[in-house]
Amino acid sequence: NYLVTLQRSSATSESSLHMLNHRILVASQSGDAEALMDALADGAMVNARPSYRLKIKSVDEDNTFDGRGTRARGLTPLMYSAQEGHADILRLLLENRAETGYVDEDGMTALHLAAEAGKLNACQMLVSGGADTSLKDDDGNTPLQLVPQHSMNCKAGRDLWCALLDGRHQSTDFRQVT
Repeated sequence: NYLVTLQRSSATSESSLHMLNHRILVASQSGDAEALMDALADGAMVNARPSYRLKIKSVDEDNTFDGRGTRARGLTPLMYSAQEGHADILRLLLENRAETGYVDEDGMTALHLAAEAGKLNACQMLVSGGADTSLKDDDGNTPLQLVPQHSMNCKAGRDLWCALLDGRHQSTDFRQVT
């Protein structure tokens, strides 16, 4: 069990920065490269998140808290574009130093989200951009364990996913996959 409370982030208080960050989040989710570049040029944060944070504390059987700390809530632009499979947006975000290791409230990285959505090309870009294939989410899953079953049914698909997400991606030609 977890006790979750929302806290207003004190990191940013200016509404203009909130609006810029909202623009980059929307652009990354919708795949609008022009709007994303405009937002970045205007000062949006490449790793923007909603302005709330989750305070997560584990509750044990005695109803005491272990104080796991505060974790950011919501997805970053990289997470949105990975989940949607927007390759051009992923490239732009990675070129602008988007962080591949940030996690959402479930401990999932952009690579977890792309793998779960079955976006092989997005996963390849993230791994090439430095994403760690061995990170586990809060349920103990690596990105490979989240790949949809239908993507793993044929040997060729399974081989591509396994080669990429278990660290052997260097020898595989991913250009053949669309």
